[in-house]
Formats: sequence, structure tokens, C-alpha cells
Amino acid sequence: MQKLGRLQSMGLSQIQDIAGCRAVFLTQRDAYQVLERIVVNSERRSQRSPTQFTTRVRDYVKDPQASGYRALHVYTRYQGRRVEIQLRTVLQHAWAGTVEAMSASAGSSLKHGEGPPGPLAHLANVAEVAAAYDLVMDYAPLWAFPTVAARFRSAIERLQMP
Repeated sequence: MQKLGRLQSMGLSQIQDIAGCRAVFLTQRDAYQVLERIVVNSERRSQRSPTQFTTRVRDYVKDPQASGYRALHVYTRYQGRRVEIQLRTVLQHAWAGTVEAMSASAGSSLKHGEGPPGPLAHLANVAEVAAAYDLVMDYAPLWAFPTVAARFRSAIERLQMP
């Protein structure tokens, strides 16, 4: 409903993420590996069924939104229906959840750049820190992850809306 309100010219049949799922991974490398498998499987389905449309990928990791939002989005069809699949790291998921909660309490859509400039800039900076942690985690041993994730979660929970 929010998307239809925000994008007045969009019809319900045009919404790509009316159905979807999200998978959360320990590392960005894991997310990219799953992305590759999803695309290959989607292409196989498309070859068997000519009514399928081409799978599209939005890589918000390599090209983050201005707000700092990062994730991999795959738009495809499954059993003839549009589906969006989001692939995120644990830190990207924590950041997005925090932004959603802050948006609800502030009454604005921080993820879409609406709201006071100070908190928006701060959230974008936190997203940069999370991206740096994710990069480290691609090469760190798995035993280090709980410590990194806990420190990040603690830092992001201390964010306060002015």
C-alpha cells in the first residue's frame, strides 16, 4: 500500500515485489554465490517456458542507494508469478531493520531519503561501516563473525533519532 501511495502512476500488476522472500547470509560472498544459482535456475525455467520473462538483478551492494541501503534483489517469475528475492548479509539486514523501525517512529521513510538530514547522513555512514565489516567477513574465519556482528548490532542499537 505504501509503494502504491508513493508511486501514484504504478498499477498493482506492475509491482515486482508483490510476492517475495529474503535470505540472510553470514558473508557477502555467500549471497553472491546463491545469486548466481538463482539466476541460472531462473534461466533454465525460462528456456522451458517461453512465457517467462528475463530475470533481472539489482545489485545494491555494488551500487548502494543514497540512504546506504545494500542488498541483492532478484526479480523473476516462479510458476508464472512475479517474485522478488532479496539476498542480504546479517549486517545489511540489521541496518535495514533499524531503518524501518526508525522510520516508523519518525513517521518518514528514511530508506527513501525522507527525513531530517542529520539522521539520514548518520545512517548512510553506518551503512558504510557495515559494508566494511562485510568485506572483512568475506575473508575472516567463521569464528570471528559473532563478535563482529554483536559489536555492529550494539552500535546500531545506540542510534537515536534527534
